Amino acid sequence: MLDQLLNEIDEKHRASKENVVTLTRQSQHRLMSYKELYLHREAIAESELLLAYESMSDTEKQIADMGLSELTYAIEALDRAC
Repeated sequence: MLDQLLNEIDEKHRASKENVVTLTRQSQHRLMSYKELYLHREAIAESELLLAYESMSDTEKQIADMGLSELTYAIEALDRAC
């Protein structure tokens, strides 16, 4: 799944010419934001969590759907990729 996410970032880079490090950090930020909201889902409105989820790419959503350990792994892997 991580390879799929990195390929998605690379494709977006080629299509937009946006800096790959910037795109990687943006993806990492979306994953971290979702994870943080998910961890505190009991204390927030469900709409906040849904909004964060909807802002993610399909691959990021698949990672989120796999659970907290996969989210953590992907976040750390993206950090190493930069």
